[in-house]
Amino acid sequence: MRPVFTIHGGEYIFANEFGKRYPELDLWIPLDDDGIDFLITSKENRKTLSIQVKFSRDFNLLQINPNIRTNLKSLGWFHLNRAKLQNSKADFWVLLTYEGVSKTTDFFFIKPKTLLQRFSKLNRNGTYIDSYLWVMAHTNKAFETRGLNSALQSTLISGNYHNRNRDFTIFLDRWDVIKKRFK
Repeated sequence: MRPVFTIHGGEYIFANEFGKRYPELDLWIPLDDDGIDFLITSKENRKTLSIQVKFSRDFNLLQINPNIRTNLKSLGWFHLNRAKLQNSKADFWVLLTYEGVSKTTDFFFIKPKTLLQRFSKLNRNGTYIDSYLWVMAHTNKAFETRGLNSALQSTLISGNYHNRNRDFTIFLDRWDVIKKRFK
């Protein structure tokens, strides 16, 4: 018998963390893949929140400068389809990074329209959008780093880098967006 649906590792990690944080809510998996991975509802089914999960394992363990790597809590690479982002029906996209050695996860909760605006401001205007998200170990700040040269990467690691469009800290581990919807 062929399974009706499967979930990928990132969806499993999200569902597991969601269950720990919100046992009073229900998490549903749609039968068809229409750009929504999960539907969250109250027990009474009076309110809903839809989630699209994008997952990145720690892809860059061997490729990144070791001096920079030791200063990162997690990092991820995302290859996103602009049209899917632009036409998304999900309330939030969750970009999930996973660091394999320490098993650290970070969750970025971003409305699709906001994410698209951020990428547009960074001149990511192609059919596909490639993005690197780094979470700093010592400050827990998060930045989009694709295209930053080594000097700017070092400035970022030192804590002296400031770029409003690249700063993704505001989206990092924002589990409170769920609480706000269901209070």
